[in-house]
Amino acid sequence: MAGVLIAAWLNHRQQVKIETQDLTKELQAYFDAEFDLLQDEQRMEAEDQDSITALERLDPSRKAAWDKQLAGSKKLYDERATYISNLKGLEVTEMKNKHRKAMRYFIDNEPDGAKARYGRQRRMAAQEFVINQFLKVLPESYRQHPPTPEEQKIASVIKSSSIAL
Repeated sequence: MAGVLIAAWLNHRQQVKIETQDLTKELQAYFDAEFDLLQDEQRMEAEDQDSITALERLDPSRKAAWDKQLAGSKKLYDERATYISNLKGLEVTEMKNKHRKAMRYFIDNEPDGAKARYGRQRRMAAQEFVINQFLKVLPESYRQHPPTPEEQKIASVIKSSSIAL
């Protein structure tokens, strides 16, 4: 009887170990995928900054707006860099814990689990992609169709009106 219990316990222990290893791989895959998305977003944000700088040269009448857009882009880039650093620390902490229940929590917890974080990051990366593609074509559009003198006049009137506010 004792042999059967020991065998059952050993079998259970082995099953828990296998499940924990699988959960560890799953959690690592979420971290890796999130890091990949963040790197893509950082690359696109740097491209956005280049596009905004080009737009500023092409349409200096909207310099204040371009400067504001560029400042927002740089802030987002810096915030994302901080997030990446924090995520690396979280990864180290969570990957140290090899308990099955903890690993499941780290993956499935709402709103801070790896699965939820990755989902949010995918949505943000998709939005960044759309913005990035728009900003990539906008300078070429300005080159092909520069603002007319009338459009520049309207922009300067709007600019002077906003300064008066």
